[in-house]
Amino acid sequence: MMKNDNHIIANEFKLIFQGLENTCTLYIVYEDGTLFFPKKPHPMALAVGALVSGVWLASNELAKQINLHDSLTSRLSFDSSDSGIHILPLKTKARLYFMAIVYSKVLNPGLVKNQARILRDKIAGSDYFTDINAVKKTSSVLFENISDDEVNKLFSNIGI
Repeated sequence: MMKNDNHIIANEFKLIFQGLENTCTLYIVYEDGTLFFPKKPHPMALAVGALVSGVWLASNELAKQINLHDSLTSRLSFDSSDSGIHILPLKTKARLYFMAIVYSKVLNPGLVKNQARILRDKIAGSDYFTDINAVKKTSSVLFENISDDEVNKLFSNIGI
């Protein structure tokens, strides 16, 4: 992994989301729910990473049950007229990530979603992302051997 990967992604985000970067936050999550980006997250970001992965994987399984076989090419959004979260699959040659844009008080959520697709496509095809794919193995289990009490403690600091 290159030392500047975090900066490269942050710069691409600022470039593509120019004028929106103060109302939008980018998260890139490994399939197991751990954060790939940002590298130095605040406590809420850790919960967001786990929840993004969990909601995507659960929704994908539900989609398979109703024969939406191309669900991984889809997107998932929870939003109001000006705020929300938009989740996209981020496929590289070696693995799957989830990219989430959390936005608040924007005038055009459709623009945010379009810019998210542009960013996803740009970083998915980048050379620096290829080296990252070998760094972490994916897990089929989001949390292994975790008790209800531990889950409650994990999410209690953000009010979930």
